[in-house]
Amino acid sequence: MQKQVFICGCKSGAKISKDRVEKWKSTLDENKIGYTLIEDLCGVAVKNPDALLVFKEHEESILLGCQSRAMEHILAKAGIRACCTNIEKYHMDNECACIVSDWDCKEGKKNTIEYNDDWVSWYPVIDYLRCSSCGKCKEFCLFSVYKTDDFGNVIVDKPENCKDMCPACARTCPEQAIIFSKFKESPIDGGEGEMEVQSSQDVIAQIQKNEDVYKILADRRKSSKIPLLKNQEKLAEQERACCSTNTDEKVEKQKEEIKEDNSDCACNCC
Repeated sequence: MQKQVFICGCKSGAKISKDRVEKWKSTLDENKIGYTLIEDLCGVAVKNPDALLVFKEHEESILLGCQSRAMEHILAKAGIRACCTNIEKYHMDNECACIVSDWDCKEGKKNTIEYNDDWVSWYPVIDYLRCSSCGKCKEFCLFSVYKTDDFGNVIVDKPENCKDMCPACARTCPEQAIIFSKFKESPIDGGEGEMEVQSSQDVIAQIQKNEDVYKILADRRKSSKIPLLKNQEKLAEQERACCSTNTDEKVEKQKEEIKEDNSDCACNCC
């Protein structure tokens, strides 16, 4: 049975480079394979989830994007469950575009699912195969991204509230169940591996002197051989502090809205 191909353009945040996306599109064109370009899978899943119901129209599909686990849970957020669909997922950075010649895919015209929102689609999704609903992410988050539903499950309630490029809550998760698909490092981006860090000595001083906070943290993780949750929490605290002291007007406005809407917040994060 021929498969329908979908490709994420990663328009917002650009985890996958534009050049890489264009290479895959060109290869599909050369092989006369029809495809649907989803301009930004993360953004569409929040702002226009009904557009992704097109996956349910096809018995078998191929989705080209980022980490497979990340895409699975982004689709789940839009109501596209893995148990109800048959979607092969490929990371465009990790696969050779030449593999399309081996696919039995539909020919036809190209379609586009647009993403024109100004919002940069940075937000977490939760891997419920790992999540224990301990609530640490909800307690830690300054921006009221999370809430607990009627069944006691922690859910991502307000993805738009998330602070751009802050993965701090993911570091506090004891099950490594929180995924930021546009982050540059595994396992936070949904890839394999364990978060490993060494002592966070002097990290605050380094942050103050160097704008590339994430490179500093990445270098420390790479040099470590022993995973220490306490140190992960320290790094998360430092990342959160960077966000909470940011003078950007957007962030300050979000904080004020959170204070107004959550004056009785049980976790006292405000």
